[in-house]
Amino acid sequence: MGSWNFAKPRVVTIATLTVVAIFIAVASVRLSAITLAVLFLMVLVTAFSFVDDAKSVNIILVWIATQNAIVPFLFFRSQESPTFWTEVLAASQVTVILVVITHFFFDTWAGRRRSPTFISSAILYSIVLVLIAVLHRGTNLFSSFNSAREAMVPALYLSLGFMISKSESSRVGLLRTIAGLTVVGAVFALVDAIFLGTRFWSNIDLGQYWIQVKHTPAYEVVNGLPGNLYENYDGVILSRAISFYGDPLAAGYSMALGYAALLFLYERSKRFKNLYLASIFVVLAGISVTYTRAAYIIVAIETLSFAIYWRSANKRIPRLLLLSVPLIIILLADKVLTANGSVLLHLQAMSFLPYLLSHPLGTGAGTLGGPEGAYLQIWYQYGILPLILFMIFMYNVYVFVKRSPTPYSYVGAGILVALVVSGFISEEMLTDTACSIGWVLLGMIASMHLRPAAEH
Repeated sequence: MGSWNFAKPRVVTIATLTVVAIFIAVASVRLSAITLAVLFLMVLVTAFSFVDDAKSVNIILVWIATQNAIVPFLFFRSQESPTFWTEVLAASQVTVILVVITHFFFDTWAGRRRSPTFISSAILYSIVLVLIAVLHRGTNLFSSFNSAREAMVPALYLSLGFMISKSESSRVGLLRTIAGLTVVGAVFALVDAIFLGTRFWSNIDLGQYWIQVKHTPAYEVVNGLPGNLYENYDGVILSRAISFYGDPLAAGYSMALGYAALLFLYERSKRFKNLYLASIFVVLAGISVTYTRAAYIIVAIETLSFAIYWRSANKRIPRLLLLSVPLIIILLADKVLTANGSVLLHLQAMSFLPYLLSHPLGTGAGTLGGPEGAYLQIWYQYGILPLILFMIFMYNVYVFVKRSPTPYSYVGAGILVALVVSGFISEEMLTDTACSIGWVLLGMIASMHLRPAAEH
């Protein structure tokens, strides 16, 4: 029967997913259910893209990066309800859940030991979030589940990166995919900043998309566009590049995390060092025009982490690359930290602590408002128990990254520290468009201690 040997676990998995997809398709037609129709699409894509690990992950990462630019374009020209497009956006998480479950199923069947401590803590954290979303919702069940889905992003994408990294070739392929996506995004960001500007995004009605699909309050839309597409520097209004990410924060975060993949490829490359170095500076330029403060901080931490590695390994540190760190620090100190809506203002969210102390069980999943920062948002919506479980999960990630061989452990340390620091000033570490790349990279790095030393 060739490749259709049903003794092979992966073939059984693909066949099972296909049957599930057909069942969902029939149910969606009979019930005219938007949710089932979207779920059918995601299951079917997962089933057939799963023939090759690299292709399935490439599809997921490209979709996640571009969804906030593609969906507004379709939303403006379609007759579908905003709820439909909200569910289309949520479908990427459904796909990742299916892929992770499928990999877990395949690895268990094949006898691989792919379920270490941090995977267990990730599963526990996710289960608690879902239970709270059902039992203690803040608004309605849909918004509660949607919120829980977003808060599962770190555990979900880190598990994905861990499970798909079965060999050195798969890791290198993943790094190249992330690097390529980051460079293309940076080029688009520069084109956006120089040629497109806010007029282009107004033409696809990005503001209405953010109001109706992303549920941004109407008063936060300025001149038909979300207010965060502008930056006020001492009274000078600048438009922020959003590239194909559809959001300047997501653009800045994602490119800053993808920058780590480029640093690693530059380190391990022998023939294409100049090409990777040039790509690094293109990405730095792309990040700069997003005016995303946290992205600047992430880049500085990742660069310093790699500099520590080069120093410890007695390797030559690229001087041009090191020059980017003081320039970033000058930007942060001179304009960004002191500007309106700065990092310092974000840190004032700590004044929310007395309110949180009086709500140890949270206010309910999906509740709007609350303090800035990922950690305080988890406490605000879900309570202190999920926050403690999240901290345990992050500690386990740190332990596994630390056990990885150099220079992977240095890359992982830079990414992990950058994400942990950014969590104090923003919730972006919990969103897929902004930080899925970072979590996937951490999962890849954490997987390395399970491989034979010869493969490193």
